[in-house]
Amino acid sequence: MDPQFYLESEDEKARYDLHQNSAQDAGFLKFLRPFIDFVASQVQPPAKLLDFGSGPEPVLAESFRQRGFEVQTFDPLYSPDQKIWSERFDAIYMHEVIEHLKDPLPELRNLQKILKPRGQIFIRSSLHEGPEFFKTWYYPKDSTHICFFSRETEIYLKRQFPLRFY
Repeated sequence: MDPQFYLESEDEKARYDLHQNSAQDAGFLKFLRPFIDFVASQVQPPAKLLDFGSGPEPVLAESFRQRGFEVQTFDPLYSPDQKIWSERFDAIYMHEVIEHLKDPLPELRNLQKILKPRGQIFIRSSLHEGPEFFKTWYYPKDSTHICFFSRETEIYLKRQFPLRFY
């Protein structure tokens, strides 16, 4: 998205505060379950995970902790603990986060630096199927979604980084 259309930080946070992503929401937990299972099939406890973009209620982090993982959270608005940049992680996951990043390539490079050898970055985001699809796609309607990815983008990023898209 053209930067002139980015929300101001306060407006962006206000939009995120509208999300109802709660551990008490059975529908939300059902939505998360396949991603949790996918990551847990690739990384074994007690691996150290980073929940990058954890949001106000880190439901995913708690779900992984219940499975025996050590998890730290980072979110620039809700959990901005900068000590993550001096630590090392077996895996990093971004669940519905990458589409919010203003400049994902430098961010992915920074995340790669804190991965242990053979570590992986797991990403869940909706992918678009081309210009015609994009016109009617629900994803750009969220004013906090500023980066959009396709299968071609996924292939490119996988060549550059140890990524697994879900």
